Amino acid sequence: MATGLIDIMKRAAIDAEESSTPVDLKYGIVSQVEPELCVRITAVFILPSALLVVPESLTDHDVKIGEDTVTVYNGLKVGEKVALLRERGGGKYFILDRVAEGR
Repeated sequence: MATGLIDIMKRAAIDAEESSTPVDLKYGIVSQVEPELCVRITAVFILPSALLVVPESLTDHDVKIGEDTVTVYNGLKVGEKVALLRERGGGKYFILDRVAEGR
């Protein structure tokens, strides 16, 4: 019984903390693109591609225009600064966009 109450109290504390910070915006630098995309948040904290959600607009992709297909080359490059939004619980990071230098 006591364990159940402790678990409920822990969950309530976690929920209260998460609701007080609904958005966790981070900045990172693209540290690698091949063989997989990696983004460095700090000197020792590097996000592998398995934790990154990349919008199509930040990739090289094909666009159909009428009868033609055009390739848009807009993939991220090493050294570019990006803004990331962290999923609650820290599971995945959504790359929002590139960030201009000096930001």
